[in-house]
Amino acid sequence: MRWSEWVVSSTFDTCDPRPFRTEPPRDDQLRFNCMSHLMEVRNDSARPVQCRMLLELTEPDFRTARSMERNEIIYPGSVGRTYESLAPATASPASFSSTCELVPLEPPVLSEVSPACTVRFEGKYLDSYYPESAISLKQEGSTQMDFVLTAQNRLARQPTWVSTSGIESLDRAARSVLLTARAVSNCPGQILRAEIQFKLEDESRQVTLRWIPGSGTAAP
Repeated sequence: MRWSEWVVSSTFDTCDPRPFRTEPPRDDQLRFNCMSHLMEVRNDSARPVQCRMLLELTEPDFRTARSMERNEIIYPGSVGRTYESLAPATASPASFSSTCELVPLEPPVLSEVSPACTVRFEGKYLDSYYPESAISLKQEGSTQMDFVLTAQNRLARQPTWVSTSGIESLDRAARSVLLTARAVSNCPGQILRAEIQFKLEDESRQVTLRWIPGSGTAAP
């Protein structure tokens, strides 16, 4: 298994650090002498890998973050990247690293949890996560991901892929679906498994998210 990693940095005279830019910035919202930083990883292997990427800065960016971390699935020859950070020109990359592992050819078997364990998802507008590129190519598929919840029904860590759809855009969209939908469970600390399916019917798109009943084992 092989992968390559690097950091991409750019300079700007002015920048708009607002996270959601629906309107042009006012003068007081602009920042001067900016730099953008992001980390990229290329998969040089023959199979899909999932990588944890971490980029740390010497000082906080405009959003007060000093590090950018992201888990991403990367197909052979493709590139995954962290979120872009906009920072003062004095902030430079302090360190960067990545840890990658192959996505299993088959989902590993999990020990069954208690029959009393339940999981439900509360998500709206999941169909909007169907990638436009996949729709235009009439691509469908499903992927499975493992996740762990806290007692407050928050994700205890980043979800991981345990199977792929064979289509990179669908696998990446599956992660967004699982992160967006709120999972409610009475099984904190258990590794649970979800299936995210993308299906096209006539002129409609369908994205479904379901827990695979009985899946689960104590998280290490």
